[in-house]
Amino acid sequence: MTPRWSLDDLRVFCAVADSGTLTAAAHTAALSLPAVSARLKALEAAFGTALCVRSNKGVELTPAGKRLLAHARDLLEKAALATDDVAEFSSQPRGLIRIAANTTAVTEHLPEVLGAFLKTHARLDVALVECVSADVLRQVREARADIGIYTPGPATADLECFGFREDQLVLVVGTAHPWAHRASIAFHETLAADHVCLQRGAALFQFLGQRARDQGRTLKGRIHVAGFDAVARLVGQGVGVAVMPKSAASRLQAERNIALVTLTDAWAENTLHLCVRAIDELTPGARALVEALAPGARSPRRSSQTAALQRV
Repeated sequence: MTPRWSLDDLRVFCAVADSGTLTAAAHTAALSLPAVSARLKALEAAFGTALCVRSNKGVELTPAGKRLLAHARDLLEKAALATDDVAEFSSQPRGLIRIAANTTAVTEHLPEVLGAFLKTHARLDVALVECVSADVLRQVREARADIGIYTPGPATADLECFGFREDQLVLVVGTAHPWAHRASIAFHETLAADHVCLQRGAALFQFLGQRARDQGRTLKGRIHVAGFDAVARLVGQGVGVAVMPKSAASRLQAERNIALVTLTDAWAENTLHLCVRAIDELTPGARALVEALAPGARSPRRSSQTAALQRV
């Protein structure tokens, strides 16, 4: 027999039970007071019994109402689970995609592609966390991130990896700085100078600090700021030198009075890769994002790199 009530009727009934008054339930359900009262009467007619008692103090459930409330909550929960489960196979998937990425990816390469992706996938949300590459890989392995973007170095043989972007780290100096006309420089030579740095929590700052400690030195951070634009402006004003991705430095060079100097250190090659635990196990939404970030990612390559430097 077809039931004479709907899930919407049950939602209104639960709102009445939870709020204790028809007026409050109407506000919660975004309905008029007469509409709530009509739905409640229709439910009582469908079940052939009173579900609540109305008084000046509000609404109190009858024994039948209390029993229906338990069933109603169970049915609504199951309906929500069914919607989320089956929606994964929709042409417009829904859900949350978690990304862990290094500083270069977060600031320079992800904003545009994520913006375009989210515009065409209105039911998907993204949680983006910035961290150094070793932590990116750890979050992917521990299933705290669906997608990771990192610089090669740490071992990734257990993950499926794809090329993402080519970039490199360069030294940025003011155009009046003595190093402005140098073609290249080693990182250890820069450690005698004051550095303009990103905030202490930034993956790039943590990475450069470790590279300085590898030399038995300390990175002299004269000021910490949020974002490469602020870094470039301060460098252009002669506050210090800085290390940043070439993509960011090239974008800012003309307007910030800065010069770029190539770093000779091997770790300055800042090629970015994308990784997942297993692309076939991703939700449709996450898989669609992987393909947007790395076209052709349906054919994964397993990395055979051994552990090396922890990159930015």
